[in-house]
Amino acid sequence: MIEKMKINEFVRKYWPLGLLLVLILSLILLKTGLPQPGKRYKMYFYSYDSEKYCRETRILPKNPVQGREKAFVDELLLGPFTNRYKRIFARGTKTLFCIVENDTIFVNLSKEALQNSGENADILKSIELFRKNILKNFKNINTVELYIDSVYVPETVN
Repeated sequence: MIEKMKINEFVRKYWPLGLLLVLILSLILLKTGLPQPGKRYKMYFYSYDSEKYCRETRILPKNPVQGREKAFVDELLLGPFTNRYKRIFARGTKTLFCIVENDTIFVNLSKEALQNSGENADILKSIELFRKNILKNFKNINTVELYIDSVYVPETVN
């Protein structure tokens, strides 16, 4: 009986400390011990409801065969998961090439990128948002050289 009282007092006195210890160990295990399935990327799309752009989070493989940048561009061209967001370019747009050299990425999109349908933003906004997506997700890239159907698209299009 006396032993049981001592154990109860001990538990009542030190349970917050034990809980804190379990919490700290759990956080350490989550941050370092568990393998991550891929790398998290943020993709921006325009909304049908307003002229604002909205964000989706995607997880892509850490080391894709085609390269991180091309995998990201291909995923971006597939469009949003959310049905209230617009595609950046028209359905069927493909990446003809995607090359990273130093801090510049060269991307050539197929001619379908020029088509305007009800499900994508206008072409000037699309080009701006495409560049923004790449620059926000890849800190090693400072310049996006975009080509559509092998024709260079300058950063400021009039």
